[in-house]
Amino acid sequence: MDFCEFLGEDELIEIVPSFSYGLLNLIKGDFGPFIPGTPTRVPVWMALNLYRQQKCKINLPQWLLDLGSLLEEQKNSPNLIKMPCDHWREVVKLLASHNVPMPHEQINALVERREAILRKSIDSLLDQVVNLDEDQISQVLIKNITKFELTTLKRVILPNLAVSKNIQKFQ
Repeated sequence: MDFCEFLGEDELIEIVPSFSYGLLNLIKGDFGPFIPGTPTRVPVWMALNLYRQQKCKINLPQWLLDLGSLLEEQKNSPNLIKMPCDHWREVVKLLASHNVPMPHEQINALVERREAILRKSIDSLLDQVVNLDEDQISQVLIKNITKFELTTLKRVILPNLAVSKNIQKFQ
């Protein structure tokens, strides 16, 4: 998951700095100016670095504050819903690793619900593979999956495809 976290670190998040500094010109863009008490948007990696130095307060993204409605929508949907942030799991994990206060129960419930939907998708996919003659799947469509979930899914599916191929050879 390190690559996914690396990508998630570039998501923008709002901070309230407790220091003064002008505009920072970085490769990914310009950030600041940093005025005490005035919110500004910076990449997650910068926010966490400043937070660790106690130079800012991190404002949780609106989608993280509205997690209850996202959770309710996911519970009512048989498929994955579109998440407002492509790297939501990575951002949550990074913020949690720095003890930023968050609604952990709702996060865990949403993760569990999405993983349950993915497990059903894996089961139906593997059932299709078992019924194929040559163990080939040309394409699979899973809407609204995030990179983190896709990486996790890949780690589960590829070994299982190899096992099902070996089982079919011996039948």
